[in-house]
Amino acid sequence: MAQCSSLSRSLWILSLSSWVLAIPASLVSSANLVSSPSIPSSKSLMKILKSTGPKTEPCGTPLLTSLHVDLDPLGTTPQPPSSKLTASRANLKDTVEPMPDNDLLLPVQQEYESICRNLEDLRGRRAQLRAQYDFLQQEAQDLQNESREFANYLAKRARRHQGLAVSLNEENQELLHQIQKQHQEVITRSQEQEAALQKELFQKEAELARLSSELEGLHEVQALKQEQTTRIRELQKELAAAQKQHMQHLEAAKIRALKEKMAQEQMAGQEVEGLAQQVQQLALRCLQEHSQTVCQQNKELKKELHQLVQRVQKLQEHKHRLQKQMEQLWQEQGCLQDMAHLRGRLSGKGSGLVLEEE
Repeated sequence: MAQCSSLSRSLWILSLSSWVLAIPASLVSSANLVSSPSIPSSKSLMKILKSTGPKTEPCGTPLLTSLHVDLDPLGTTPQPPSSKLTASRANLKDTVEPMPDNDLLLPVQQEYESICRNLEDLRGRRAQLRAQYDFLQQEAQDLQNESREFANYLAKRARRHQGLAVSLNEENQELLHQIQKQHQEVITRSQEQEAALQKELFQKEAELARLSSELEGLHEVQALKQEQTTRIRELQKELAAAQKQHMQHLEAAKIRALKEKMAQEQMAGQEVEGLAQQVQQLALRCLQEHSQTVCQQNKELKKELHQLVQRVQKLQEHKHRLQKQMEQLWQEQGCLQDMAHLRGRLSGKGSGLVLEEE
């Protein structure tokens, strides 16, 4: 029934879209109503139906079987797509119906888009199922071939091992006894495990009953826990408020400290400026005193230097005099030596004359 309703809805959408396309241009207030890409044309609808092909829904209602036939705007007889607009406009000249509102076309358009999307999804699903069907057909063919080959192999093996059937039967009987024995052991072991599990289950049920009774007795503890939880929440709120107040006090203290720091820095700057001025004045005074002292020392040094220069001049003059005296003394000494030498010569000559006379 849902497919039938969707089919009837799609046919109604097709008729409505063809009716919209058949409206003459003089009656349309906006030219974008027909040429808008949001309202598909009948040709595009025919292409979509052509791609799907003629089908029959499960409810028994056939789809459009002719791919080149469009519906008349009044819904009476099919017409070819070439004469669609001409016939529609000729009919509208006789009877002009009111133009449908855009608000009414919008849900129809959305419904049509959703149907198109569902159709595309169904196509993809059909292609996927067709591919899976082909794959499964190939797998079935391969399995049939393998089964045929395996049956042939088993027949050959049975013919080859037909002579060993008696011995294999005895071995199978012995193997069957062993399997039955193992099966009995497994059953016994499983019964023991089931009994142990039943016992453990009873213990767990008893423990659960005990815990339930203890849990009923813990209602007071739960109430106390609830009270403590409420108290903890209140304390957390108080702690948050105290932390907030502390942060506010801390911010205020920081602001005060910054203001005091700025004031202290300003005072220190003023004091430093005053001390700098005092130091400059003191340095200027010391420089002046030092300049005066240096000038006085320079004067004294100049005076002393002048005295030393005069003394040097006197010493040089005395040196010249002494040199002259030394030269005179050397001259006198030379003269005395010459006179002594001459006297010696004269005395030698006189003694010789005396000796000669004697």
